[in-house]
Parts: sequence; C-alpha cells; structure tokens
Amino acid sequence: MSPRSPRIFTISPAAPFLEVLAQKILDGFPLDGKVAAPRFTDWTVLLPTRRAAREFILIFVRLAGKKAILLPKVRAIGDLDEEFEFDNADAGEILEPISQNGLLFLLQGLISEWAKQNPELALAQSINVSASQRLGLAKSLATLLHQLGTQEIDLNNLPLAYDLELSEHRQAILGLLALVHRVLPQKLGELRLTTFAAWRNTMLRREASRVQHQRIDKPIIAAGSTGTIPATRALLRAISQHPMGAVVLPGLDQNIDDVSWQNLPPEHAQFAMKHLVEELGIGRGDVQTLGSSNSSKAFLLAELLRPTRTAEIWSTALPASAEILQAATQGVDLIEARDRHIEARAIALILRHTLETSDHTTAALVTPDRDLAARVRNELQRWHISIDDSAGQPLSRFGLAAACYALIQTVLHNFEATILFDFLRHLEISIGYDDFEKSVVLKNIEVAILRNSSVADGLDGLAQAYLRARQAKDKGERSHPLVASLDENQWANMENFIHLVRETLAPLRDKAILPFGELLSKFITVLKNLAPGVDETAPENLAFAEILKQLQADAQFASDFDNHSFLVNLAYILETTPFRSTANTNPRLSILGTLEARLLPADVLILGGLNEGLWPTEPDSGPWLNRPMRDILKLAQPEREIGQSAHDFAQGIAYPKVYLTWSKRVSGTPKNPSRWILRLKNLFKAAGLPETQCECDDGTWCKFAEAMDDAAMVPMRKPRPKPAVTARPIRFSVTEVEALLRDPYGIYAKKVLNLQPLEAMANKSDPRLRGTLFHAAIAEWTGQQPQGPSDTSLEILLEAGRKVMRPLMNDPEVAAFWTSAFERIAIWLAESDAKLREGVQRVVSEVTGKITLDVGSTPHTLTARADRIDVMANGMARIIDYKTGKPPTSTQVSSGFSPQLLLEAAILKSGGFRELGSRDTAELLYIKLSGSRAESELKPVSFGRGSVGERSTQELKSLQNHLATYQLLETIYMPRRAPEKEMDVMTYDHLSRFAEWILAEE
Repeated sequence: MSPRSPRIFTISPAAPFLEVLAQKILDGFPLDGKVAAPRFTDWTVLLPTRRAAREFILIFVRLAGKKAILLPKVRAIGDLDEEFEFDNADAGEILEPISQNGLLFLLQGLISEWAKQNPELALAQSINVSASQRLGLAKSLATLLHQLGTQEIDLNNLPLAYDLELSEHRQAILGLLALVHRVLPQKLGELRLTTFAAWRNTMLRREASRVQHQRIDKPIIAAGSTGTIPATRALLRAISQHPMGAVVLPGLDQNIDDVSWQNLPPEHAQFAMKHLVEELGIGRGDVQTLGSSNSSKAFLLAELLRPTRTAEIWSTALPASAEILQAATQGVDLIEARDRHIEARAIALILRHTLETSDHTTAALVTPDRDLAARVRNELQRWHISIDDSAGQPLSRFGLAAACYALIQTVLHNFEATILFDFLRHLEISIGYDDFEKSVVLKNIEVAILRNSSVADGLDGLAQAYLRARQAKDKGERSHPLVASLDENQWANMENFIHLVRETLAPLRDKAILPFGELLSKFITVLKNLAPGVDETAPENLAFAEILKQLQADAQFASDFDNHSFLVNLAYILETTPFRSTANTNPRLSILGTLEARLLPADVLILGGLNEGLWPTEPDSGPWLNRPMRDILKLAQPEREIGQSAHDFAQGIAYPKVYLTWSKRVSGTPKNPSRWILRLKNLFKAAGLPETQCECDDGTWCKFAEAMDDAAMVPMRKPRPKPAVTARPIRFSVTEVEALLRDPYGIYAKKVLNLQPLEAMANKSDPRLRGTLFHAAIAEWTGQQPQGPSDTSLEILLEAGRKVMRPLMNDPEVAAFWTSAFERIAIWLAESDAKLREGVQRVVSEVTGKITLDVGSTPHTLTARADRIDVMANGMARIIDYKTGKPPTSTQVSSGFSPQLLLEAAILKSGGFRELGSRDTAELLYIKLSGSRAESELKPVSFGRGSVGERSTQELKSLQNHLATYQLLETIYMPRRAPEKEMDVMTYDHLSRFAEWILAEE
C-alpha cells in the first residue's frame, strides 16, 4: 500500500456524531469497497475522550442489532489525565511521566531553592514565609510547563525577554523560570522520568511514525479531534494519508464565505480546524460530509460565529434569511435568570421534566461553572434525584478523607476550640467511643466548657478551660442550669475524653522539618488512631487509601517540609482529587464539563452558565509570561482557549433541543450574558425579527423556579403570653428591672419558662467577657488597696488585671489588645481614683443587698450587687458603676428606663446593704472605662430637680406600681416593649420569633 492524499471528513454539528460514525463503520467506512473488509476487531477508532469511547461502543452495539458482536479497538487520545494505550513495540524505551503531585513537589523545591538564593527580592521573601504562595506558584508553573510542552516550545529564547521593559516583579519571575528551565530537566533525567506533555508527545509521534511507515494494514480512524496539539496533528496527518485511514472532524463549517474563512481570529470556533486542514495540505472544499446536514443550523452557526471583520454582511444577508433563522432556532430556548439560584433551579426543573416526559429521554447539563453544577445537583436532591456529575466532587468531602481534611484544618488553626470540636463531631472520628457515648460527652463539653467559658487556642486550651469550668462548679459559682445538672461521673468522662484527645493529637504539635513521607506517615497514624472503626472497604475510603499510596510513592520528589507546608499541600491534594460516586445516579441525566460533553448524545442539552467571563472565560496570560513574552517564545495567546469554548458552544447549540441559560447576577454582582447570546440576539435584530423569537416562552422555567420560593406562609403574630399569676416572678435584681421595662418577654422566658440562653461557642474575645474580666480585676484591686490614697494603687491594679487575664493569654486578642487596653485604663483609673477618694471615709466593692417590696398582697424581693459604694466623711454615700460599654445618659436614668443606680440608692436608704446600714446617697456616678485614655471619663448622673434620695424614692414607688400591674392576669409580657433602638438585638428575640412577627406587623 502506498500513501495517498489526505482523506478528511466531517460530521455536521446537527447530526449525532457518534451514531453517524458508528453506522458508517458498520457500512465499511473508510474502505472504498474494492478491498475485502476485515473483521471489526481489526478496526481502530481514536476518539477525543474515554467517555466518548465508552459511548461509541454502546451505540455501535445498538446499531449492529446483534446480541454478540466483535468490537473495534476504541481508544482515547485527548484526555489530558488519561494514559494512552498505543500498540507500540518501542514503548518500553519511553521514559515514564512524573505524576502531577510529584511534579508539584519538585517545583516547590526549586522555587524554595531560588527564594533562598535571592533573599533580597520581595517575591522571594513572600515565598519564604508562605507555603500557600509557594504552592500557588508551583501550580501555575506546572500549568505553564504543560502548555509549553504541549506546544513543543523550548525556553531557549527566554533570554530575549530580558530585552523587554519589565517590572522588578516580572524580572524576578523570569529569573525563577530560568532556574526551573535549567534544573528541572536535570532532575527528571536523574530520576529517569519526563513530563506528561513530553511523554504524550513522544507516544503520539511514535504512533504517527508507525502509521506513516505502513506497519499496519488495517483500517484506522481518528474522529472528533480538532488537532490543537502539534503531536496530535502529526498523528492525524499520518492517519489521513494511510491507505485505510480517515480523519473525521467535528462540525467543520463549510458554509462560511471564503473571506471570513481566511480571516478567522484565534478565538473563533473554526480556527483550530482551519489550522489543521491547512497543515494537512488540503482545501476546505476537499472535506467530505458524512451523514445528513441541517442547512438552517449550518447557516445559523456560520452567521452566529462570523468574524467581526466581515460582520457588515449581516445588513444585506440576514433580512432575506429570517425564515432560515427561525427554522434554525426551533428547539432553542433562552433562559435569562435573575440570579444564579434561580438559574440552577430552572435547570433542575428541566432535568426533572425530562424524566417525566418519557422512559428513555436523556438530558445533560454542559457547563464549565462548577458552582452552577453543584447548585443543580443540590436542587435535584429535593426530589431525591441523584445525577452523574462527570467532574465528581472533591475527595475531601467524603469519608475518611473528609475527616483527614478536617484534621488538617484543626492543626493549621492551632487546635482552635470550635474547629477542633467540629472535627471531633465528624462521623468517622470515634477515638474508641461508640456513637452514643461520643455524642453525650461532646454535648457535655459543648455546654459545660465551650459555651460556658473562654477557650484559648492549642491543645492545652481545652484542658485549661475544663479546669476553670470545674473549679467554678466546685466553688458553687452561678452557671447555666444544664451545667449545674451535670454529675461527677459526667465531669470525669469529659476529663478522660479531653485527656485522650490531647494524647492522641500530641504528635501533631511537633514543628520539626522532616521528609514528606515521614510527615504523612505520622499524620495518617494519628488519623487512624482517631478513627479506629472506619469502614476501609467503602468506595470513598478505598479512593483515599489509593491517594495515600500514591503520595507515599511521590514523596521521593519532595524536599523536607515543615509541618505547615506539609498540611497545606495535603489539603490541596484532597481538595483537587475528584471522587465520582455513581451509586443510585439516574442513567438518563448527567452533568458534563465542556471537554467531556464533546460528541456525546443527549435528547435535551442545557448549556448553562453562559455569562461573559465564565463561558468563555476571560483571557489570562498567567503570572509567568505576559503577551510580549509569549510572542517571543511563539506560545499561543490565551484567546486560543476562547476558540475551543466557542467550538463547544457551537456543537451544543446545534442539538435538536437545547436550552441556553445565564444569570443576570452572580454573587450579587450584575453580570453580562455571553458574547454568543448577544450575537444571537443581534442576528435576530439584523434579520428584522424580535429578540423574543429566541427566548423561552414568557420565561416559563424561571417563573416555575421563582414560584417554588413563594409558598404561602403566614408569619407568626407577636406572642402575648399571660401566665397564671401564681407562676409570675416575684424576685428581681435591679438589672432585671430594666429588662422588665424594655423587654418583658425576656423576663417571662427567663423566670417563667426557666430558659437561659447558652453563650456562643468558645467565646474568647467577646466584649461581655472583656467587661467581666475588667470588673473582676477592679473589684480585687478595690478590696486589696488601703481605704485612702496609696502609692501602690496602680501596681495592685495592674497585677489584678494580669491575674484575671493570665488564663487567656494564648488568645492573640487578649494578649495583644486587652492587656494593653487594661494598662491604659489602669493608669487613668488609678489617677482618677486618687481624686475620688478625697473626703471618702470607706470604700466597698461588689457588695450585695436586698429589700422586700409590698406589691398588693404579694411581697416581692429586689436585689442588687453594687460595683462600688463610697461612704463620705459626712455619712452620705456615692454609688459607682463601672461601664466598659456605653453608660446610660442622665436622661435615660431620669426617665426610668435605666433605674439601676436609683434603685441601689433606694436599697441603701432602706438598709438593704447590711454592712453599710441605712444612709442617704449624695451622688450617682458612672465610670466609663475605655482602652483609649481620652475616652475614659467620670459621668455623674444629674437631675434637673430633686435630690438623689427623692428621685430614688419616686423610682422605687414607680417600680412597685409597675410590678403590681404584672399581678393582674390580663397583663401581657410583651416582647420588645421599649428597646433603646428599634432594631436592637434582645436576648430572647429568637424565641419570640421576632424576625417573623415583625413582618406580620408590617
């Protein structure tokens, strides 16, 4: 057999590619009938992806109509992450490719080496301190090296780039790239390995050589490839010239005019195939069409993608083609959603509708947008529909890999209490406990420690918080009822569990720099000790075990890592390793990326996420080479990728039934439709047709999607509790009186329902805690210093502050801000206190008092705990309240909404503070404490008329009258009766369902 002129064919985008190809092969294609057809096992069919290859086999068997048939050899040549299986006798001489993770490890080592050699550069300094920066650079560098290798471009011309006017950062990038260009081949050579791109190029070119030199005499067909890779083009050339070979292109445009064809830009859908056809040495007219062609679809695609340079033809050609456009867009619906949420739901509705239409109709969502794909997948779950997502989901979300990822985050965040707690709650983590035992002890830890105390970071933080909580319990300090109900056995169980957690996790505190393999072994050992009962046969855990096995093999390529860098890399690998679970997925539905969707059949196709910047993506030269550098190296500009996206779009829109979807807003930001949607609308406008011709009827699917959020809901009315009089509280503190005035419902929840809110989880730096600590330090200071002015006053106060904050010094905010703020407060307070003590006979702090009030026939008790009371030389008193927040104004005190100090004065007058006896109050004083010295101040309460004694008597009488109304059954404990500000957050708003009833009132 002798080589012949290239035989190139194409299949129209409107025709089912794989079905046409399978039928032609069954009919003897590409043989001309003069040669006896060999068995089908002698045919070789090369397709772009393995998914397409699998689908082709199914179609081939179906069209053959036989229960048993010998199949052609069907192989994939386009998957970037798949191995090739060419029949190559010399394959043993070819160097194996380094794994993706192995290359990342090697590159990180080279980047670190460069950074150490150039410590004066800002980029090097950033690399030296940031593992994430180093990994990010390695990832982008691996992508660039793959692009260079794929296009078979050498970096020998890199020195020419230094002649360009470049910034210091770009110069540094070039230096790093030069080092990699020089050292990486040496290292790979020593390892007897090569890059994936170089390996693939070698395999493709050897196969091309085998085909070209007639070492096979059997039919060979390459179908569906556009030849964007030089080595692939070499193989396609050899196949096209083989006496029994043929190349079948996907959707070559044979309708576009010659002027446009000659001026195709790189971002055009036909650019790659034009380049291929020209390189094969034939004209577009020499390409034959297999199967039928839809002339109206062909016209639509030619005009839709017409180069801008010849777009003026529209004004004359399109008005006469209105009917053709209408025919071409039959079955094409445009869905314009208001946001991504509605777009995803509309797509899910279409997919569900497809299942209900018949028992065999298939549908696929094609999108490059993983966020949209995830939203659609989640929306389908509401109807218990599982869909096959070709990209899978990150392995870090499944099984033991998810527990591993959670443990990584725990260590990276220095065992922060809330993150550690979330990790311990993971289903795979048992530490030897059964599920019930673990749930009970974790619930108790949450209530007694994490929601009852501040917790510092680090493994010791939880243990210290436990000790503080236990000591508070032993001292009988007031606590939440759930905490008070815990018995000794439960406290002991918590202690044992915390001890076991600390002991198990202790090896991960080591900061030593070690080989990657050692760090991995140590980490996985700890993980398995934490999860001893895990099902290792589960598919997700088998996938995790395989990744660990590969990482142990790849560890030879990694330099020594510190623990942080190791964890950053391991987290990245788990996040980027896909896991596809096809269990219980519906075989008629699928979510495909644009690469996977090529050539695949579907009755209904949805092209989703058609927003500019998403599909197609914005051209990005990357951080390594700018456009002038790419020109010097003869590396294609990123617009070439837009051409591939355009081809995917063109192939998709030619399907018989297709939906085009885009969102007007993404993450709250207004977005534009894809350029192809705008072109589609402009086509109709130029043809004199309304744009609505290409839109979904009345936005039906979006209306359905929006209606799902409009379910009838009657908001709850404002609660109006009226408990029995005998159940109503008769004991109040002076601080609870203000709560009764402003939010009676809060008193009802607290004192009638006996509900006490839990604190936030591990509240380390809460303003309330800050105030509590400062108050405790000031109380201790007041109790320790002499009654009169003292030279040691400041030192006593500072030491009291250090004492109360010492258990929290592991908290960065406490160490960096609270301590310095307290020091400034202490200096100001010591100076102010010296003046305040002038004429003072006695100072008492944290003094408690109570009196009994006559309220109808039911006595009520009023209690108080005063921050400080000064007894003056004349026997009168000054009542002081420290405020780390905003103190009440005199107006608020006078109006009765902040009655605390007036009521304390009334209790003092009645002799309720036993150690002080009965005495009048001359002054009420708020001391505002602020970390800013200028904002700390003494704020005495002033009244327009009347003395403190008179006003306190009036306030007490007013309180008695107010309490009397709550002894009437008709009195309601109204929520949010008089908040200081309309939208202030009240403690029991969630219980009263404020967010609901405020809507009802509107």
